[in-house]
Amino acid sequence: MKGMQEEISTALSKKYDVDKESLMAYAEKVIKRFENPYLQDEVTRVGREPLRKLSSEDRLIAPLKLCSEVGITPNFILYGIAAGLLFDYKEDAQAVKMREYVEQFGIKKAVNVITGLEEESDLVEEIEKRYFELKGKLI
Repeated sequence: MKGMQEEISTALSKKYDVDKESLMAYAEKVIKRFENPYLQDEVTRVGREPLRKLSSEDRLIAPLKLCSEVGITPNFILYGIAAGLLFDYKEDAQAVKMREYVEQFGIKKAVNVITGLEEESDLVEEIEKRYFELKGKLI
């Protein structure tokens, strides 16, 4: 989380000429709310609807594109996307559909279909690398 926070804050600061420290402070305040033990958030809820969450203008792909646009290497975001692509929960129709895309098309084409990123782009290459790295750790 902290790594993604740093990447996104840096990108926003560069793009919009906003003070990075104030962005980081705001993000910290939001994260602190989620540390409340009374606010339980299960992994299945966080991961559900991965096709929506990995779509072109949603929570991971939009910041990925912003980082790329302003010249920031989005390493933590790339890992987050790869992890999202590995979300496997049979009770979530989108997770099942995502698995079908990966099995049917292979990871690069599936990333293209899901995210709208160009299949032969450097970003998709980096997502693919991290996908197989994380997948290898699950086996």
